[in-house]
Amino acid sequence: MPIRGHSGVQGSGEMGADPFVLPGGDFDQKNKERIEALWNFSIPYWQGDTVGQSLENAHLHDDHERKLKLFYTSGGNFLETMPNPDFMKQSLEKVELRVHQDIILNTSTLVDAKEEVIVLPAMTRYEQQGGGTSTSTERMVYFSPEIEGPRIEEARSEWEIYVDLAKRVKPEQKNKITFETAAHIRAEIAKANPNYEGIVHLSKKGDVFQWGGAWLCEDGVCPTEDGKGKLFSIDLPENRRTEGHFYVTTRRGKQFNSMIYSETDPFNNGERYDVLLNEEDARDLGIDEGCPVVVYNQYGQFQGKAKFENVAKGNIALYWPEGNVILPKGVYENEAKIPEYNTTVIVERADQFHARKDKRYVEKRIADLEMTVD
Repeated sequence: MPIRGHSGVQGSGEMGADPFVLPGGDFDQKNKERIEALWNFSIPYWQGDTVGQSLENAHLHDDHERKLKLFYTSGGNFLETMPNPDFMKQSLEKVELRVHQDIILNTSTLVDAKEEVIVLPAMTRYEQQGGGTSTSTERMVYFSPEIEGPRIEEARSEWEIYVDLAKRVKPEQKNKITFETAAHIRAEIAKANPNYEGIVHLSKKGDVFQWGGAWLCEDGVCPTEDGKGKLFSIDLPENRRTEGHFYVTTRRGKQFNSMIYSETDPFNNGERYDVLLNEEDARDLGIDEGCPVVVYNQYGQFQGKAKFENVAKGNIALYWPEGNVILPKGVYENEAKIPEYNTTVIVERADQFHARKDKRYVEKRIADLEMTVD
């Protein structure tokens, strides 16, 4: 499942590339039976793990049934997008075999695996034969036609790689997943997800449709048994914090997901390692603008420089993914299992932080030092 922010992530979820859904609806009994009848195979009730949980499973004992031994990723860089990058690096290194299918190399591709890392070069949506589609959060399905031009010889259309892989995994059933063109796949999408029945008409530049129409629940009628919407109450978290601690959240600058296009934020002229904080909070801590600071907690530490911004008192903001070093691993939202990208931290002037650290340093006698002599 692509990371939120990548093109096509909305459509990927609606195609079922998510542990909690099936094409065209939720993972419920009715939709499960519909897909089983369409594709003529049984769908297990176990929905699988999310990306974060899967990578954590790389640390399990080799004999554990949930041990992650093969990790296949398409278009993701979890080394930079997940909290605690040091732990993510260890997780990627513990996997026996990793496969990276992507249109570019990224930093996670270069991390070693226990046995082997395989890179499968894919075409962009503008290169693949027959074109492709992407879905916006407004349910607009856009067609991207193939653009003529030079091609990288080894790169293949994303769907061709998936189809070929499926045929090799289950050669006895390869006739059930034979698609000759991208148009054939779009026809299958229309069957699997009735909301996408308009996708079969997309074939040229400018073609677009909005599934569900311009308005959902028009005239106040909802797609439920009684035609009424269902509201759910939630418990608001307690706004408590230890004195001297700050809530930290992450923000983006000029970037596309974790790919940085500029070291300077066009909205506030901030730099990637700036710590955005309230001026009054900074004065209480004896911090001047531009002053080197250390942001830390039990998960890690971030070194940057102070930048005064219109941030609520008691809060700071760090750029993402640089600020991931102080975020906790293994903490997920209850329903969607999205990683926690907020936490509490302490902010100190760098000179005070390092002076305090130096006080804890104890010199060792030469005889106690670990030394090797060649």
